Amino acid sequence: MRIHEIISEVSAVRQLFTKTEKQAPGIGQNFNLGAQKGTLELNVKGVIQSGQPADFTPYIYSLLRRGQAVNMVDQLGFSAAEKAAYKTATDAWPHNNGAWAQKDFGPAKVAASTAGDRTYNYYATIAKDRANLDKFMKSFPDLDQRLQQLSQQTGQKISYKTNSTLTALASDNDNIKFFYYDDALKPQIEATVKSWQQANGIVVGDRTHVHGVDIKGQGSYGEIITKHINDQFNAVIQQYGNKYTPEQYYEWLGKNFTTLIKQVTVQ
Repeated sequence: MRIHEIISEVSAVRQLFTKTEKQAPGIGQNFNLGAQKGTLELNVKGVIQSGQPADFTPYIYSLLRRGQAVNMVDQLGFSAAEKAAYKTATDAWPHNNGAWAQKDFGPAKVAASTAGDRTYNYYATIAKDRANLDKFMKSFPDLDQRLQQLSQQTGQKISYKTNSTLTALASDNDNIKFFYYDDALKPQIEATVKSWQQANGIVVGDRTHVHGVDIKGQGSYGEIITKHINDQFNAVIQQYGNKYTPEQYYEWLGKNFTTLIKQVTVQ
């Protein structure tokens, strides 16, 4: 999307730069821009002074993912022993890179008819409540059974991954991500996941997006979103320069963050 489609005239810009009241975190995604305020404003200042774009992608990606404070796990009352037990459990999963634990179902290889440059995604944010996270952690065997059954019925490979540590589980916006390779499976994946959530009493929060697609050569859907926000933020700063302060640009990003995410669609 081009810059004029975000801001069409100066009056619209002024409205976008108006400060808004801080919103309390919800049970779904939470974009904590305040944690990055100083770094964002410093980089904005550099763009204003040089006229050259900055690389905001590390900060934007962090905002997309890290919804709650790192110590949220402690605020929820999880003990050191419980953290260790969760890590021991996910370490035993078939795939674990230290950040994510993953399980695969169905054929080892993707069918030739669906193999391509895309991996389709379905996301969920688990509400950050102690009892709810307990239900989520206990529900993996049921989820495995449901996905195994769906994979057998369709002959398609299906995978999912979740946070490999309890600390990440309690703070991340993306708590569980499902992967599939045939877009025709989309309604079945969604129905299976929702049935699992309801059967186990798992509460999920609202999100800007629940479906996405990873594309070879472009990255994961989160990286695609990050690049879009980075490009649009740089374009706004370069267009209006020192007409606004770094703090005002920071406020603009905060006000428009979810809008920018929702602009990203992949056909």
